[in-house]
Amino acid sequence: MDRLTQLSRDWHLTPVSQIASSPAASVHKVLQKDGRYAALKIFTPAGQRSEGRGADLLKAWDGNGAVLLLRSTPDAQLLDWLPGPTLGDLARGGQDETATTILAQSAQKLWSKGPAQSLDMPPIDHWFAALFALDLTPLPKDHRHAMEQASIAARDLLAQSTPRIVLHGDLHHDNILQTPNGWTVIDPHGVSAPAEAEFSNAFRNPVNAAKWVTDPARPWRMARGLQAVTALDPLTLLTWAAARTALSMAWQMQDGAVDQVDIALLSRLLKPISPLPSGPIAPR
Repeated sequence: MDRLTQLSRDWHLTPVSQIASSPAASVHKVLQKDGRYAALKIFTPAGQRSEGRGADLLKAWDGNGAVLLLRSTPDAQLLDWLPGPTLGDLARGGQDETATTILAQSAQKLWSKGPAQSLDMPPIDHWFAALFALDLTPLPKDHRHAMEQASIAARDLLAQSTPRIVLHGDLHHDNILQTPNGWTVIDPHGVSAPAEAEFSNAFRNPVNAAKWVTDPARPWRMARGLQAVTALDPLTLLTWAAARTALSMAWQMQDGAVDQVDIALLSRLLKPISPLPSGPIAPR
């Protein structure tokens, strides 16, 4: 019996359709016994490792600014059905600056939830092991130089004594959906890091919007928009964005290919924050 069939039996669900599939999870639209729709997310082992702590965050948020968790097991989550649209749809429709404001407001709403901030979440430092262990020698010179700069920046950020809070960990435009109750966040990973790290992946998003993401003026514009809501330092926001983009590229290299949008974006993110700390990268 496959996991979808087993969960459908145990939780009295009727599968309707599969709406998404990734190396981390499959997501299914299901009908509950009471006639309401829900989203059933079934994790792969890899997804369970990366997103398994997200259920703890969803329980703590209890539907306030985030999707309501109805039931869960270590490898599955039953969630309120949220049809959207996403914040990514708003940005792709030409309202990128408005989307940045909503992104920042959504993060602040989650940060203000006391029970979530008392959770013990893994430090973000572990994520960057893939970047620091990466052999850069086979890369083209310009690409290698950008990755070296971003690695140095990441080490500097992680070495700082900046206070850390519990973050969503993968907050970007298509993980925020519009609902009758306002903009609502989905798919938390759960990580402990400085607040500026919360937006690091958003600079690479939304997907299917290369025109916006690679616009040379966008990084500063986005950083200033986030600052207007959160009072976070724009240069620190950009530095975290550069570090996270390089990390994503390192993960992609493990699979054999790198998104050309990320390559273009990394060089744009590094320009405002240069010169970076000098000296060789610390030994691996």
